[in-house]
Amino acid sequence: MGFFDTFFRKPGVPEDTSLKSPGAAHSDEQKDNHDSTRNGTGSRESSDFLFPKPDNPEEGSVKIEDIFDYLLAPPPHKGADLFAYAGITPDAAVSGTEYNIEVTRNEACRSCGGSGSVSRQLTPCPSCDGKRQLQKEVESPHGKFTQIGPCPSCHGRGVIPQNLCSKCGGTGHIKVHRFIPVHIPAGVKQFSLLRFEGQGHAGEPDEKNGDLCVRISFT
Repeated sequence: MGFFDTFFRKPGVPEDTSLKSPGAAHSDEQKDNHDSTRNGTGSRESSDFLFPKPDNPEEGSVKIEDIFDYLLAPPPHKGADLFAYAGITPDAAVSGTEYNIEVTRNEACRSCGGSGSVSRQLTPCPSCDGKRQLQKEVESPHGKFTQIGPCPSCHGRGVIPQNLCSKCGGTGHIKVHRFIPVHIPAGVKQFSLLRFEGQGHAGEPDEKNGDLCVRISFT
């Protein structure tokens, strides 16, 4: 279903959905379905995820302001995604297979619980007031423009740890070498990209982990 078909779908017209469990992989060919109905907690249709349905279903229209609010909203904070390749045979692609992905990823430091502080005390960054980003005006031949980037004082965290943890150096993360078992679904195609939720780099203590993105390559 197209971009505008999702937003302006007529009331009463059903939308194709498919089940997707948290942590399950999905390929590029399933892009239109991967935001469809989820089972368990947090169940939602793709259109409900973008814009909640009105209390009165007969209203059935989406305000143009809602569209721009969604498109211009900052992305939610989470850990960085991790990228890797999986080399499998065409026969394994037809039947599906299990695969161990070798990665080095950031994980929460156990000594400080991912806070970066031995005492778990964090104070808002005075440079960005906890907003994680700083704005500055930049001169160019075409005039002035505003540049937004991570705060250098807190490295984009928004907080400054007190009593720095000696194991992670105050970052809250340590690098760990792991083999992550993943399931390659049957029928996967060459160069498909599979995404495994929560298997990427660790985020801040109040954030979700990033995802593990695996590119399929036939050997």
